[in-house]
Amino acid sequence: MQTTSLLTLLLTGCGPRRAPSPLVQIETPAYRGDEHVQLDLIRAYPGADKIYVEAGLPDGSTGLFLVDTGAGVSAIDQDLADRLGLVAEDSGGTIQGLGGAAAWHRATVPWLSLDGLFVDQIDVAVGIPGMPEYTGFIEVDGILGNNVWGDYILAVDYPADLLEVGRPGTIEVPATAARMSFDGSHVHTGVVLEALGPDGPLRQDILLEIDTGARQVLLSGATGYGLEAASTEGEEPIFGLGASDKMPVSAFYQRTRHVPLKAVDLGGQRVEDPGFATWINYEAGARVGPSDLLGLAGFALLGEHRVVFDYVGGHFALTESHHEARELDGHQRMLDQDLRVHGEAAERGMIRARYKVALEDLPGAMSDLEAYMASAPDDIEAQVLAARIHRYQGDLSGYAERVSALEPGHLVDEGEIVATVNGLLLAGSPARALELATAAVAARPEES
Repeated sequence: MQTTSLLTLLLTGCGPRRAPSPLVQIETPAYRGDEHVQLDLIRAYPGADKIYVEAGLPDGSTGLFLVDTGAGVSAIDQDLADRLGLVAEDSGGTIQGLGGAAAWHRATVPWLSLDGLFVDQIDVAVGIPGMPEYTGFIEVDGILGNNVWGDYILAVDYPADLLEVGRPGTIEVPATAARMSFDGSHVHTGVVLEALGPDGPLRQDILLEIDTGARQVLLSGATGYGLEAASTEGEEPIFGLGASDKMPVSAFYQRTRHVPLKAVDLGGQRVEDPGFATWINYEAGARVGPSDLLGLAGFALLGEHRVVFDYVGGHFALTESHHEARELDGHQRMLDQDLRVHGEAAERGMIRARYKVALEDLPGAMSDLEAYMASAPDDIEAQVLAARIHRYQGDLSGYAERVSALEPGHLVDEGEIVATVNGLLLAGSPARALELATAAVAARPEES
């Protein structure tokens, strides 16, 4: 069997999973607000695999949340919990992700609004390690999982960058839909994988979890049995919720197999050449991720379709888009929204500068940033962003001047220490590079 070196970073299975719990009787939901809504999907850049929506919150603000059908429970970061005045309590349970398990510190969001459709009393996990903080330069407040979607029909129209949420009966479920099981936490559907082995085609009928938070196809344990002949082996880092950001990348390397896929049948459609499936936990005694994980069907299978989740009726479908294709840029949307709400207020310059960097408007970003720093000269994050803009523009002397004014510990805090040390090495100053690196280790010894 051929062995390959796998260098791809697998960011899949991002949603938190609850540890198994006894079945409870499901109550009839108390619907509130609009029966059916349609929202723009927000992505870091056109065609990005992660999809987000804005939701209104009890304090009158809005938050940005990952749409994650692989998450059994929703999650928010600590900053949002503080903003809403929520105090998280240890639930006694755990949140399980591909990166490991973490204690479930639970709070309840009184309600959130999806453009007028209200979801009440949402249990959330607070401050889980590995939860995304940004998508590009856009701040992310949390994850909306199946305890938000589970009483509705959800339609994710990837080509049109639209998300529909509606009560049963308000969104048509295609006649071609396949059966979908929903246990209150996770959604599974039957999938047929086709791969090409050395002796001919291989066909595997399996059950996979449908996960809008996953990038590709993931197989776990016995789910991949029968595809060995088509696979290659190697190592790669496996990230996900539960993974501490204090650990070096080397701590997440796992033995994996890659299975090139010829086609996949799911949800009434056939997806040709969707790339490869990553197979974990195939060795005896290996355990990456939750113990009940069968595998994931992610963006590689979903991303060119309108995807319908009928939670109440138990159906799942892939169809063609119902709307004209769009390529919305989340940074442009957020910038336009910020200007509409706040105008040219200088105190918003840091936020606008980030968006403009992502949009490659570096002069505009620096202009906004300088206006902001005129009233906040001690903001380290802003100083580091200004240095980066010099670097992006190829102005290495300007970059060096900016970073030389910062403490080594600040460069570590802002994730700039490696770039600064490498810059000194490339500039032919190894002694200065070693001095800075040594000072940084002394200032932040706990940082990997």
